[in-house]
Amino acid sequence: MAHESFHRIQPGLGLNASDAPNAHLDSEAGRVWLRLELRALARAMRSEGADGRQSAADAMIFRLCRNRLFPGSEAMEAAMEKQEGLAEYTGAFIGLRATGENIGREARIVENWEDNDAFARSFAYATGPALGLLLDRYAAGWRGRAASASLGSMLISALNVKVSQDLEGDARKRAASYGYSAVAAAEREREERHQALLAELTAKFLNGPTLDFPRAQELRRNFNPSTLVPFPPNGTYYPTGTFSAAWGRLQVQSGGALLAPDLRVPAPADPAARPLHGEGWTLQLAPGWTIRPSERAGSFVVAAEQK
Repeated sequence: MAHESFHRIQPGLGLNASDAPNAHLDSEAGRVWLRLELRALARAMRSEGADGRQSAADAMIFRLCRNRLFPGSEAMEAAMEKQEGLAEYTGAFIGLRATGENIGREARIVENWEDNDAFARSFAYATGPALGLLLDRYAAGWRGRAASASLGSMLISALNVKVSQDLEGDARKRAASYGYSAVAAAEREREERHQALLAELTAKFLNGPTLDFPRAQELRRNFNPSTLVPFPPNGTYYPTGTFSAAWGRLQVQSGGALLAPDLRVPAPADPAARPLHGEGWTLQLAPGWTIRPSERAGSFVVAAEQK
């Protein structure tokens, strides 16, 4: 509730930002360094004194290493942490105050976030509260700077993190105590499964027959951010979700949809059926809308009826 309440006042605070998925966090290296950062953040939250500062600094070194591997990723991550991370931090902060629990509760959440198979749109729900609570500890007054500075950069400054010339070498040395070898091995296996999934998405959404929706001025979405899969340069794969616009309401229960930013699902089995049904989806067309064959064989487009 506090998370959504924060979203309502966020624009007025100058704290709204893009929520575009961070595709690099679906890559093998991106996931390795994010998982290590989450482990270090959780350890920092549980620790005090020099140990806490050391673990927080380790987390930021892992972040800096990741950002150097993926140019432009620092700004992308900062935007998501501003948009969703600050809202989640607000909920965590209020929750801890209301229940009297200590920061260890949030540390467990951050630690368990590592089990997610898709970080691109969900990572900030873990890093946002962790960074915010650590900033409360190390950088009093940080909230007044949140509109112009990222959470990560403020924590790096507060901890006076020094970057060595061999950043990746330093990061790997620090990572040893956080289980680097096991994380890297697990992510190597996961990458093989991920490539197989991308091949399936190519066959289904790029080479197979589809139903395409016109780009909507306002597309309302309800989805699980922990499941989204970046599919560059073709868009983002939503395994499930509900989408609505002027053309009606699409409910995807399985089989998925591709958003790029126009919407696409596998073609319906019977284009004359109402409501329309396809592989795991149902479409209730709004009055004045229909579907027509597209230029792609076996494919259709949603279109306004001609008067």
